[in-house]
Amino acid sequence: MMKNHNHVFLLLGLLMYFGSTLAQNVEAGVTSIGKEVDCSTINPSVDKAVDEYGRVVLAPRVTRNGKLLTPVCAVIPEIFICEDNDFGEIHLTGLNDVVKVEILNSSNEIVATDNSPAVGKAFERLPSGIYTVRAFSSTGHSATQTANIIKNYTHCTVSHINPNEMGATSTQLDSVRDHQGNWYEVVQIGSQCWLRDNMRATTSPSTGSKITMDKVFSYSSKSAAWYDNDSTKYSKYGVLYNWCAAVDTFYAANGEPELANRVDTIYWPCDLSAGPRRGICPEGWHMPTDDEWHVLELNVITDYDTHVDPYVGTFNGMWAGKLAIGCDWDPEGALATAPGNYSYVERNSTGFSAHPAGVYYKEFGDLGWATMFWSATNPTDAEAYSRTLFSDLEGVRKQLNGRQDGFSVRCVRNN
Repeated sequence: MMKNHNHVFLLLGLLMYFGSTLAQNVEAGVTSIGKEVDCSTINPSVDKAVDEYGRVVLAPRVTRNGKLLTPVCAVIPEIFICEDNDFGEIHLTGLNDVVKVEILNSSNEIVATDNSPAVGKAFERLPSGIYTVRAFSSTGHSATQTANIIKNYTHCTVSHINPNEMGATSTQLDSVRDHQGNWYEVVQIGSQCWLRDNMRATTSPSTGSKITMDKVFSYSSKSAAWYDNDSTKYSKYGVLYNWCAAVDTFYAANGEPELANRVDTIYWPCDLSAGPRRGICPEGWHMPTDDEWHVLELNVITDYDTHVDPYVGTFNGMWAGKLAIGCDWDPEGALATAPGNYSYVERNSTGFSAHPAGVYYKEFGDLGWATMFWSATNPTDAEAYSRTLFSDLEGVRKQLNGRQDGFSVRCVRNN
């Protein structure tokens, strides 16, 4: 009798072992047994697994004729997107088993279709609105994600609009034109009115002479360049200027007309006189000082001692994502409020719209990972203050850089 019980226990043990093994195999997506399952009986939100090809599949724990069935009935697509509101674009940043993508407007009308989607592709020039991005897998199953194309920023409120500016009313400023005819949108951030775009001028505002445009940023000339010397491919990032080119023009005292920077020494071809500098900026605008950058910080941050100006090399607050826009920031390792975190709900809430324009440090680099902006403040003959945004970090860094380096320029309106 005991012997028979042992047989029973042994048989039960084997059944439990193989049953457990088969269950594990099904959960892991092994397809060596069973037949296709009727997907109408499955709850996709609960019964998910990955098959041996790495596809997301429904993984039912059901049997037929005493056998566990293979979870290959449906491939569930996954799609990841990013909206670039400045350019009305929806970018595909991640795909899993997606063979077709449709863009639907708020009226549920299909406005765009792509039958060969790939990471990096973008649906362009979409008007402002709420869209549904619908992805299809090879088995016809779909998944959706919502996209908002909304220019979320405040136009500048001014006492009057200058001849080179444009606005909906005499006190609402929308855009400004530089001396070469390039137009830039503007945004009100707290008490200041800033450009929403990086400067693109390539000549001196005061003399009209062309700035040296090459990749050799020197101490002995005003130098600038498009990233990788390609104005077509990288036009939206603006020009990278060395400090002398950025502060090209300054406002003279006592009502005298603005002057181009005089050669101070053979090494520093820009005047070091104190005072407001128009620089490369449009008329009525100027290069922001280090103090004005700090005012921007005071207008935006809420999680930092706002009465303390950050030391050089330190990060101010956790708000960098509030200044960043676009789908070209590297998302790898991005912290919660960093520019590269596309799910950060306050991303570009200021409307500042910074893109990862890269820099020039003896060579071009950091495109997609960082952007740096000059200030007009130079505490030494050889260096000036700047501000840096990194794709993966949450703070904005104050730095002191050699004036031969190539950075972006944003301008602030005169009071």
